[in-house]
Amino acid sequence: MEDIITLLGTYRGRDKFIRTTSYVLHVIAGTRNPENEATIRGICAQFSKARVILRLFDDLPMLGYSLSYGLGKHEKDPIIRILSVLGLISGQAYFPVEHIAWAADAGLINVKDSSKWWQAGTALWGCSLVIGILRSLRLLARLQGKIGHMKKQRKLEASSEYEQTYKSEMANIRKQAQGEFLTIAINLADLMCAVNWLPEGFLWSGTFNATQTGVFGSISSSLGLLKLFIEQKAAKKKAA
Repeated sequence: MEDIITLLGTYRGRDKFIRTTSYVLHVIAGTRNPENEATIRGICAQFSKARVILRLFDDLPMLGYSLSYGLGKHEKDPIIRILSVLGLISGQAYFPVEHIAWAADAGLINVKDSSKWWQAGTALWGCSLVIGILRSLRLLARLQGKIGHMKKQRKLEASSEYEQTYKSEMANIRKQAQGEFLTIAINLADLMCAVNWLPEGFLWSGTFNATQTGVFGSISSSLGLLKLFIEQKAAKKKAA
């Protein structure tokens, strides 16, 4: 309970809980009669609008992070560097596009067809997800290479002192790998939704109904919450 309260006290935690609740309700709505389904879908729409409004304030934090990362000159791996920069560009571009779509729907600006802006935002989100998956796969490959190097070094060293270092490093690598596997699973589930919401004719766009989309969204959001819990516990352990 304490961990849940702590997470709810953070922006990321609240957003994940709202997102998870919304997608789970989409799944539940598919099992109800038409009248109740419409009511539940309406609640989901309000949750979605709440998240869109909260994201109006994400531009500056995102910009600050992007500027601090810059062109990633500190990254030793050029592939990680390129993917990270591309991910930041697509992520940064997503927010103003979504803001325009929201403002158009709210009647604050005159836009003929806000759906094109929503679709552009979804496309940027999808690009960001693909980049994130590729980045995680690259990181996993690097971790695998590190494991191989450490095993060779272990045979050469063969000392109790190095054995302790080896076990400690392997534990850290396993934690990093766990995080990347979770990220891949989260992004894949989200990608199923993102592509589905693109104009029909592109891959599996328009294939899933609201309930099926809710299943993928629930998987992604639940795994996202799990990842936050893991990160929170790791931070507590480090601070102790």
